[in-house]
Amino acid sequence: MRIRHTLIASAVALALLPASGAFAADDSALVYAGSVDGYVGYRWISSDDSDEVEDDHTPTYGAGAVVSVPLGQALSVQFDALGEANVLDNDSDDDPSSMVSVGAHLSYRNASTMLVGAFAGYGIGTVTDNDGHSKAAYLGLEGQYYFDPATLYGQVGYVKGPGDDDESEGFDDGGWFGRVVGRYFISDDIMLEGDVAYADTDQYVDGDDAGEIWAWGLKYKQRLGKSPVYGVIAYRGANYDSTTEGDVATEQVLMLGVSFAFGADSLKHNDRSGATLDLPHFLHRANMYSQTLD
Repeated sequence: MRIRHTLIASAVALALLPASGAFAADDSALVYAGSVDGYVGYRWISSDDSDEVEDDHTPTYGAGAVVSVPLGQALSVQFDALGEANVLDNDSDDDPSSMVSVGAHLSYRNASTMLVGAFAGYGIGTVTDNDGHSKAAYLGLEGQYYFDPATLYGQVGYVKGPGDDDESEGFDDGGWFGRVVGRYFISDDIMLEGDVAYADTDQYVDGDDAGEIWAWGLKYKQRLGKSPVYGVIAYRGANYDSTTEGDVATEQVLMLGVSFAFGADSLKHNDRSGATLDLPHFLHRANMYSQTLD
């Protein structure tokens, strides 16, 4: 409980970071920048309740794109899109099979010190043995603080959406979430990133069983030679817990990817002046897993 409260408080503090001294004029211009990304990976599913979720392992793959557009000296808008799919066998009756997520950010930024802004997103997913779709929408506040070699990033927000067209599952009654990200630049074109996120809802399974979701991840990204292409090694995990029902599923994914970047001179330049933001995609995965745990 204390860890959860600490995470939410940290995300709130970063998302609403005081801008003392940060709204002064800055020489660092925002740039039109973004990337097109793709990955292949392998995912492991485990559960303490084999009646609901069978332990399994399957290939997965995905692709996405982000672009940041300056709206003046300090304002910018960023657009995000992600699609991913799991290669399932015929026995994976209630496993999430695919997801599409889109969103946008509006932010005010001083490229040498900080960023404050708001974001919104929407996603839809499918589960193999289900006639409906998992839909969720969210909105929130976000903020970043820039140190010379590092970036701290926080998001807080509200999510709502049924796990199924006809049933009260997932975030049908709404839920709150928080997320904290840390990036460290070993050099301008080598980055390490870690994140942890939390979400909860008063109903997650069967319309009245509460849900608690934790998600975490690690990423290593490096430029390949002098090209605009970056190699990515990443890991992500999540724990989906229908707390009052007692069913829990844990998902872990290892990924290899490539990212074609444009507009910025380096990873660090993009982080401070370009497409520095992302979306809490774990919310859509959690919404789909409400059907798996039901």
